[in-house]
Amino acid sequence: MARTRISRCSSKPRRHRDGQRGFTLLELLLVLTILGLSLAVLSPMLGAGSRGLGLERGGLELASALRQTRREAVTTVSERVLLMDLSSGTYRTDSGSLQRDFPANSDITVEAAGSEQLEESLMGIRFFPTGASTGGSILVKQADRSLSVTVDWLTGRVAIHGPE
Repeated sequence: MARTRISRCSSKPRRHRDGQRGFTLLELLLVLTILGLSLAVLSPMLGAGSRGLGLERGGLELASALRQTRREAVTTVSERVLLMDLSSGTYRTDSGSLQRDFPANSDITVEAAGSEQLEESLMGIRFFPTGASTGGSILVKQADRSLSVTVDWLTGRVAIHGPE
């Protein structure tokens, strides 16, 4: 003979001793106060980290622009130049397909072939249809951090070094 077990379930929710459910207003205010103080303490720290992220993002965008310029030179079978205007803090392709700003509040130092210095503050890195380039290096410095983006003259390979 099989045995069956029957238990009773109450559909009513359990109540605290005093008959109330949930949190008190005092408990909610305490939690909100702790969260507010935590945000006040942590927000300056988060801002300091974002400056470093701006430097890294700027370096990635610059490297991407150099790679795009190289790709355009190879696909169009014509020379392309990424022009860097240090006085305005911008860089652009000579084809007009791209124009961007260097990271804000940064010092930029460009080392490029002498033939690519068009003006005192206007320099370029030229890419050839073979993928090779005139080569060069761009140092981006913000406060105590820096990174460099280099272009190998023989292969046109773009590399990011840093941040340091």
